[in-house]
Amino acid sequence: MERRGAGPQKIKEASLKAARECDIYLGIFGLYYSELTIDEFHESQTKFKPCLTYVLKKYSTENRDDRLIEFIDSDLSTKVKYHEFRNRKKLYDQIENDLQNLLYETLKMGLQKIDDSKTIAQKIDKEKMRKIEQTPLIPSYTKSMNLVTDSEKLLIQGNYLEAIISTIISLENILKSKIIRFDVSIDENINNVGLGKLAKDADFLGLINKIEYKYIMNIVEIRNKVYHKGFIPSYEEIKTSIDISNDIISKMSNIDLSYNTLFFDGFENDIIGSVPSKWDIEQNNGIIKIMNMDCGARNSLKYLNITSPYESIDTANREIIPCKKLEIIYYIRQEIYGKNGVGAGLHYYYGNIEAIWMAISHNELRYFYNKKHYTIKNIEIGKWYKIKIIIDCTKNTFQCYIDDVLKIEKGYFRNRVPIINKIATTGWNKQNTWSTSIDEITIKKIE
Repeated sequence: MERRGAGPQKIKEASLKAARECDIYLGIFGLYYSELTIDEFHESQTKFKPCLTYVLKKYSTENRDDRLIEFIDSDLSTKVKYHEFRNRKKLYDQIENDLQNLLYETLKMGLQKIDDSKTIAQKIDKEKMRKIEQTPLIPSYTKSMNLVTDSEKLLIQGNYLEAIISTIISLENILKSKIIRFDVSIDENINNVGLGKLAKDADFLGLINKIEYKYIMNIVEIRNKVYHKGFIPSYEEIKTSIDISNDIISKMSNIDLSYNTLFFDGFENDIIGSVPSKWDIEQNNGIIKIMNMDCGARNSLKYLNITSPYESIDTANREIIPCKKLEIIYYIRQEIYGKNGVGAGLHYYYGNIEAIWMAISHNELRYFYNKKHYTIKNIEIGKWYKIKIIIDCTKNTFQCYIDDVLKIEKGYFRNRVPIINKIATTGWNKQNTWSTSIDEITIKKIE
């Protein structure tokens, strides 16, 4: 206590707390009796701490306190095996030797415990995966939510190892179920793909945003320590992982993806006022940001080009899995026309080669071919339009539907390309003020 320094706790309270939280209790009993020292010993015993105790030899104890003698004979000797010492030098040598032996035995037990934890973790994992495979008719969302519910119960029961494994498998299961619907060659056998790779694929496909990806990768770190190092996470780590899994699984249940979907973005997980998280942004004098545009609770990507004496071309790019034939559906709305009538649109690329240019310009939805603009439809201010484009790179042609009505049966590419591997929303401003919103972009692979 003399070396502990000042603190707000009372002496007895601080001493007992130290005895409860210590890794090794080391007690030295000489001539004098201290009730606090005896209480510390008893406190360490209640917490099953490893104890090393040392008692001064009897022939040197003519003046030992009778209360200490009673404690040594009736209490200490019945609970631990103590060592008797003659002088300080022999005491220090014995303590050093005993600590080395204790640490060696603890290390051996710890390594065995780690091996046991790794084995148990792998066994639990296989058993839970086997149960999932045996219930093919139960929807993946239901399976994942059941696993999260199990995790919460196991956490309350103090079964930390099984709780974190259930949480990990719940995430793996829901991500696999959604990624499979994209019908793309992400991995030959998705059932053998780990959570980290699944998270990267989900991020690439637009199923999760950057924040969710970061959260999942934190869980991946815990997973690796559990499966490979025998690590048992804390209550707080498991609780946080369960909450993250719950949120992501609930979100996934609301994403209605048909097979062959390459990309979907409704901008629902982006922060209003920020740039869209799934896109690479190139700002140049204008502003591209997420807005809530009178769509109830739904966000949309909004181009807001403020009046400027400078010309600006602002783009948001997103790479997709390359394909020759694809279908794109999105919604577009013009809020403000500029003095030159320009706005924004969705364009399709092979690398940096633009295959199809389509945008709102001069109060019309237009496409560009052979150095000319062609009108698709006149656009009303404030009205949402559903656009569907079917692209065929083998013929370098496209079809365009507006509100499910065919408007262009055979449109031609601006530049011939073998495949489409990038989309871009581009806004052009020339000393102008205008505003366009784009929402619910879905891209499906045909071939």
